[in-house]
Amino acid sequence: MTSFSTEHTPDAIRVLVLTTSFPLREGPPSGPFVKRLVEHLPQHVEATVLTPCFGRRQCYREDSGYRVKCFRYGPLTWQRLAHVPGGIPAALKANPFLYLILPWFLVCMGTACWRAASGVDLIHANWSVNAVLAGIVARLRGLPLVTTLRGEDISRSGSSRLFRWLLKRCLDSSSRVVVVSEAFKDLIESRMPRMVGRIEVIPNGVERALLDEAIREETGAPLNLVAVGSLIPRKSVSTLIGALARLPDPAAVNLVIVGDGPQRAELERLAASAGVDGSVRFVGTVPPDRVVEYLRPAHALVLCSLSEGRPNVVLEAMAAGVAVVATAIDGVTEIVGDGSTGLLFDPQDETQLAQHLERLCHDPGLCVRMAREARAWIVSRGLSWDATGERYSRVYHETLRGRA
Repeated sequence: MTSFSTEHTPDAIRVLVLTTSFPLREGPPSGPFVKRLVEHLPQHVEATVLTPCFGRRQCYREDSGYRVKCFRYGPLTWQRLAHVPGGIPAALKANPFLYLILPWFLVCMGTACWRAASGVDLIHANWSVNAVLAGIVARLRGLPLVTTLRGEDISRSGSSRLFRWLLKRCLDSSSRVVVVSEAFKDLIESRMPRMVGRIEVIPNGVERALLDEAIREETGAPLNLVAVGSLIPRKSVSTLIGALARLPDPAAVNLVIVGDGPQRAELERLAASAGVDGSVRFVGTVPPDRVVEYLRPAHALVLCSLSEGRPNVVLEAMAAGVAVVATAIDGVTEIVGDGSTGLLFDPQDETQLAQHLERLCHDPGLCVRMAREARAWIVSRGLSWDATGERYSRVYHETLRGRA
C-alpha cells in the first residue's frame, strides 16, 4: 500500500512536518496545500506529517512516498478541534466547550512532536501556534526549525495580543521563516526589523494538469460563477449573495458555492430572503482533487475574502483558464491584475461587486480574455508544485548547512 521506505539513505533529509490541517481519509479536506507540498518534495526529502486525528484514530502511510502520523487528544467524538473549516479559531468560536480540551490538545501535540522528532534532521511547522510548540521540541532536541506562515496568523497579529505573542515566539524559535506572499514578508519586516534577511517568500504552486484544461470559449447567458472556500465570516460569502440581489436580473447568473462551514444555514437563509436562491446552489465540501470539476463550467471564480495569504483557489482558477473576480486584499493584488487577469473590488462592497458581475453579463467575452491573460501569467512565473517543492528543499539544505 505504500512506497514510503523505512530505510534511510545517507544523502536524505528527514523532515517532520507539523500541521493542524491536513486531508485525512475520514476527515474534512483541510490543508490541501500542505499535502500538495509534501507530495512534491524531491525524493531525497523523507517527510513525516504529524497532525491531529479527526474522529477515530488514524495512522497510515501514503503511496506517494511520505508518512502520516496522527495523535489523539481526547475521546473519539471530541476530536473536532482541528481539520474543520476555518481551523482551530473557528472551532472554538462555534463550540466554546472545546476550550476545555485546548490545553490537553497542546500537551498531546507537544508530546507527539517530541516522539516523532526522534531521528529527524529538521522540523517544519505550519502556522505560528505549531511553531511555538515545535520550537520547544527543536531546542530540546538540538534541531533546526523552519516555519511557514500562511497568512491568517500574521493578519490576526494586528488586532490580537495572543496572536502577536504567538508570532513573536514563533519568529524567535525559527531558524528560517517562509511566507507565501511578498506583502506578508514586508509586513513582518516592518514590524520586526530584526527579521530582515530571515524571511523567504515561497508561493504555493498549481498542479500542471490544470494548464491542460480547455479555456471556456462559450459566451452568453447565463453567467456561470463559482465560489470555493470554507463558509466562515472571513470568506464573506454573504457579500456575493448581496451582490447578486443587486443585479437587475439575478436569473441571468448561476452561482455554485463549493465548501461548507458554520455559516452555511445562515447563507442559505440569506439567499432565500434576498430572492436569489433560484440562482444559487450549495454543493458542500468536495475533495480538493474534484474542485476542478466545478471550475470547468465556470466563466469566473469569485472570491470575497476579507483576508488571505495567497489564495490557492485563485491560482488554480487562473491556471485552469477561469477569470477571477476578487477582493483587493494583500495576497490577491500580487497575483490578480485589475482589468487584465481579473477584476478587483473593495472588501464587503456589494455594489462594486454587482457592477463587475453586470459588466461580465454584458461583455461575456471579457471572461475569455482575462482567462487567457491569467493562464499566461501563471506559466510565465513557473508556478508549479514541483517548483515549490524544490525551493523548500533548498531551504532545508541551507538551514542544515547553517546549523553545521
